[in-house]
Amino acid sequence: MNSTKKIVWVFTKSKSVIVATPDAPWQIVDWHHDIELFPGIIFNIEKYLKEEGINPDNA
Repeated sequence: MNSTKKIVWVFTKSKSVIVATPDAPWQIVDWHHDIELFPGIIFNIEKYLKEEGINPDNA
């Protein structure tokens, strides 16, 4: 039995994220959008980088 529910790929050069889930179309979004990693757990890559003092334009 496969327990994989979601796979998330982050592409730094294009600043994009692919979210793949079984039996659903894959989502491709810019990394400034909120991404649900787990039920109720939201992550925003651009926001996180800024909070860490990293300029997302140079990441």
